[in-house]
Amino acid sequence: MFKFRFILTPLILLFALLLGCGKGEVDLIAGYKYIQLYGSIHAISDRDNKEVIDPNVKRYRVIEPYIIGERDNADLEDLQLYSTQYGYFIIDTRNGQLIEGLNKPDFQDALRARHLNSAPF
Repeated sequence: MFKFRFILTPLILLFALLLGCGKGEVDLIAGYKYIQLYGSIHAISDRDNKEVIDPNVKRYRVIEPYIIGERDNADLEDLQLYSTQYGYFIIDTRNGQLIEGLNKPDFQDALRARHLNSAPF
């Protein structure tokens, strides 16, 4: 029994370490995913794995059929590769329509126009 525990414990620790090393990915709805690019930098991709919300997604919420959230500057070296539409966003997953770069009052108006709670976070 001692030899079994001596071998099994390091294997369990190695498995746990390997699981924690990959990029994080959360399935949202309709094939959309919240993805960890590196560290605390996140983005959202669509069903074709195309990035639709550039880094950095600070927070999001799924209110079917919408994904709503907030994005800020990720302070990345290759900043010219990414959209500068910071602020709030709404994705309609039924048709892929994206509204981004909203300030808080415009975001709340857009939520109300879709019959959603204007204070979702």
